[in-house]
Amino acid sequence: MKTISLADAAKLALVELKQLHSHFYTDCKGGCPTDEAIKALETALADKDAPIASSEENDNIFLINGIECLLFEGKRVAVTPNPDFPHKFEARHADDDISSPATLEKKVTINFWGTVFAQEKFTMEHDCAFIESINDLDEVLSGFDGFDVDAAADYAESREAA
Repeated sequence: MKTISLADAAKLALVELKQLHSHFYTDCKGGCPTDEAIKALETALADKDAPIASSEENDNIFLINGIECLLFEGKRVAVTPNPDFPHKFEARHADDDISSPATLEKKVTINFWGTVFAQEKFTMEHDCAFIESINDLDEVLSGFDGFDVDAAADYAESREAA
């Protein structure tokens, strides 16, 4: 008998479940036990493919809305590399600005900016937390107040008008 990995076996089972579901539950609108099993397998396979961050990346500590967080820009990270940061979020960037995160959510598929692990949970409104402030912890500890976004925008507008 051929040896097969658990992930490959789960992928095969997912294909079979989808075929059976579409054949026997043609009117299903979601929520049946088979549909739930399909979603669970898809989630497990998606999380399995996400990398685990290395401990060398623990230097990415930032304050987001006053909460200490580890940031991994452009990376989907499945497991926190530091148990002091147990709460996982995914960051979404704005449509018109991909340079920084705008919101934190449980799962982001469009406008993914990166993965965030926080020491505390964020207050979620409408399934997201808006990022009001973000500062590098080292800069905060050294007295740096962060960037004045309004001043930078005013300067850019004055340069365009000139």
